[in-house]
Amino acid sequence: MYQYCVSKYQHGDLSLPKDIAAKIAMSTVVDHLIQSSFLKKIFFVCFDQENFELMQSELVTINSNR
Repeated sequence: MYQYCVSKYQHGDLSLPKDIAAKIAMSTVVDHLIQSSFLKKIFFVCFDQENFELMQSELVTINSNR
């Protein structure tokens, strides 16, 4: 089984807003999985509840649009 761990893009005062970082991270991984299915498990590393909820919300949005 192939696994991959993704630490969400940096955000904050000088970087990406959290919601944009979540959208980019989730859509990039989902697009990759559509093209190549060798990965069986992907872990997103979220360091706080807000980031977790943003990532979860983005995944729901992507799934409802496909």
